[in-house]
Amino acid sequence: MTDTLPITPVVASTIGQGLEASGISAGPIEVRLSRELITLLSEQLYSSPLKAIEELVINSFDADAPSVHVIAPLSTIEPVLSVAPLIAVYDTGVGMDLAGLSDLWRVGASNKRTEQVEKVRKRKQIGKFGIGKLATYALARRVTYITSTGIGHIYAVTLSFDDFHSSPNGEAEAPVRLDVREIETTDILSQAALATALEESGLDLSTCLDSASQWTLVLLEELKGVVESISGNRLKWILSTAMPLGDFEVFLNGIGIEAKKNTYARIAEFNIAELPQKRIDTLNRATDSDWRVETLDVDNDGGPLKRLVSSQLPSGVSGSAIVTDKSLYGGKSSDLTRSHGFFVKVRGRLIGEEDPLFGSHALSYEVFNRFRAEIDADDLDIDVTAPRESAGNSPRVTALRELLVEVFNEARSQFDMKMKEKAQHGARREHERHYVYPTFVEKPLADALVQTNFDDDLNAGSEADDSWFYVEVPTAEDTKTLVASLYSTDERQPYSYRLEQRGKQERLVEFDPTEHSFTVNADHELALEFKDSPKSMDLLYHLATAEALLEVYLREAGVAAHVVGEVLQRRDNLLRGLAREQMNSPAAIAQALRDSSDSDTELEIALVIAVRSLGFVAKHLGNGGKADGVARFRDYPDGERKITLEAKASGKLPSLSALDFAGLQEHMVDEGADGCLLVAPGYPGGTREDDAAAAKRAQSLKISCWTIDQLARVVASMERHDVTARSVMQIVATRYAPAEVTLAVDALLGDSAESSRALAAEMIGAIRELETFMSDDAIRELSMIRTVLGSRGIKPSTPDARIALERLAAASQGGMTLLTGGEKFQLNVAVEELERRVADWIGTDSSSRRASTFFESSHHRKNLPEI
Repeated sequence: MTDTLPITPVVASTIGQGLEASGISAGPIEVRLSRELITLLSEQLYSSPLKAIEELVINSFDADAPSVHVIAPLSTIEPVLSVAPLIAVYDTGVGMDLAGLSDLWRVGASNKRTEQVEKVRKRKQIGKFGIGKLATYALARRVTYITSTGIGHIYAVTLSFDDFHSSPNGEAEAPVRLDVREIETTDILSQAALATALEESGLDLSTCLDSASQWTLVLLEELKGVVESISGNRLKWILSTAMPLGDFEVFLNGIGIEAKKNTYARIAEFNIAELPQKRIDTLNRATDSDWRVETLDVDNDGGPLKRLVSSQLPSGVSGSAIVTDKSLYGGKSSDLTRSHGFFVKVRGRLIGEEDPLFGSHALSYEVFNRFRAEIDADDLDIDVTAPRESAGNSPRVTALRELLVEVFNEARSQFDMKMKEKAQHGARREHERHYVYPTFVEKPLADALVQTNFDDDLNAGSEADDSWFYVEVPTAEDTKTLVASLYSTDERQPYSYRLEQRGKQERLVEFDPTEHSFTVNADHELALEFKDSPKSMDLLYHLATAEALLEVYLREAGVAAHVVGEVLQRRDNLLRGLAREQMNSPAAIAQALRDSSDSDTELEIALVIAVRSLGFVAKHLGNGGKADGVARFRDYPDGERKITLEAKASGKLPSLSALDFAGLQEHMVDEGADGCLLVAPGYPGGTREDDAAAAKRAQSLKISCWTIDQLARVVASMERHDVTARSVMQIVATRYAPAEVTLAVDALLGDSAESSRALAAEMIGAIRELETFMSDDAIRELSMIRTVLGSRGIKPSTPDARIALERLAAASQGGMTLLTGGEKFQLNVAVEELERRVADWIGTDSSSRRASTFFESSHHRKNLPEI
């Protein structure tokens, strides 16, 4: 602690004064300002009280705060808080120590932009002038900072602007000395008005003021009359539109403010880095520069962010533009301000927010009132005026304005083109519209069939030849009828899809235009990789459709049939290779295990991939005299556990000597492993159970003996049965003889996870049935579902039904909410949408959110045998 300042007893008429009399002194701060300078920098530069509040929020953003709470006496928006006449801004960003509080009152400079600070801080810093805190004088005569750096200290310092005196030359004759107080959380909570304001705004008083956390609370008191003129809706718009809200949550009186987003349908949309070359050429002539596209950064998704770069704007300009179907101009409330025009941001913050043209000449109103462009141009940072209401007329600004004109011209061009297309397309309703046009399917297929030589073998053979590769072509007479129907297609019959096991070497898909069906081969490597999930199944169906139609397009183009076959065969080999190259699907990994029983090396690799998919960290060794592989698993609280991996491929039962249990045990010792997972096609003497020599040696040496098929079953079922590395490790560490492992695997795959999914699927059907006599907002009960299920002969126990309902709610992605007790629930979405959201978990198909004239309402999938 530093020497304390003498404190003059005061009557605590404000919260700041009350805190000034609390705790102990932590040291002095000297502030040198004059009344004239304060007035100039606050009331002149920040004439709008909204801008003053925005500056405080900017400080929270620059402090890396994930969220900020603004509390203000606003009567124009809900909720109306019963707060005292105060304004408070609370954030959970980096707090301030004594040095930080001292630096806070430096005017005309700021350390936010120093290289050191920007390296430490996660965000690009916005504030740079060091005068934002003086904006508070536009709102109040007293400002108090309360802050914690998370190391056990809470500091408070209060400043009355009335303590600053006038000076003819604008400088303070003597510094104002402030006493920084080290206080406790209880000192803050003792200020009832402040505690009430924080609590009513949704903050948890038990945690938000904890000295072990980082936070800052700015408190404005002795408010000026201008505060009464603050429009709540206007403040909401300022905070939602003028702030970079991506990873920064803003709350106003406890209500979250979302970034302003246009919700109208978009007629045109493009990235400005995608401007056509003719626009770039025009821009080059107008600015006498060499505009080009460069990748200079990463976007919010971690991908490359392309920018338009020129000599005037070397850091580049990025952004996007849209044109909507409705006007963005005007509205019922003037508080909403504008939603159209150019929104130019510098270092993430909007500038020139009142000027939709950003200083450009007037543009076509028909399109401009529907037009919105969001532009990032950090090179304008040196041109931005302190209140950020303009950027001047520098060469940089002039070049940007020329770019904005070309962005608008491109938007207008795209809008005009889309309007022409819409007029030509007609006014079809959603369920009548074609997105997969007949020119993509029926018409080219008819053209290709007309060219078919019916003297050749028409249908697919086992090798590439003159036959059709994917398309099932009918006889010559039936083809004539088919061609006639294809050419006359206006309202098509939707196509059905199914999955069938047709053998590993068979082709990916069969397209039967007569039956309007696509049959995908479930045994194909690509299908194995994507058939586990309904969502990835849709992608598989789309790819299969495109493959079948590629054959049609090639034949329609006159490519020789045998060349078409060769090309498609190479593509089929490529698809198989890609699926094997990046194997992630449990079904594909399980099949790889089964397919490698004849090769030691292939089985070793398949074994490593299999245990890796189960959650182990696994490595293939494959050297003589060592284990085939090792796998690690961190098991809390026991720490890391390690097992050796051993593969014995023979295509049949390996002999006892080939198993070499003693060698396997030696590998365990060498690796310091806790167990050994051995896989083989089978084990000698398996029918004798514990009396078999293999079983005895396995138990004696603690070698866990699995068959290839058992491990494949576990891998294929791991998602349905919630199998983890821990459950597999439990078997490896405690079950050794083949018979013991068999019982353990059967028990593992007979748990309740799969039955819960099956019961949840039945529950969805029951919920749909209940919809016929219940309103959308009605509370449903588990007893209702059980009644419906009982009428179908399904009678789960109450615990099983509750577990299934809990898992269904957890998988619904917010689609349904369990109420207190778990016996009642509320639907937050339509039942059809609920089915879509849980489809992956249950493993069922779901309908598309868009009505389709190409696909049947739900892809039909043939039931496949359990793997």
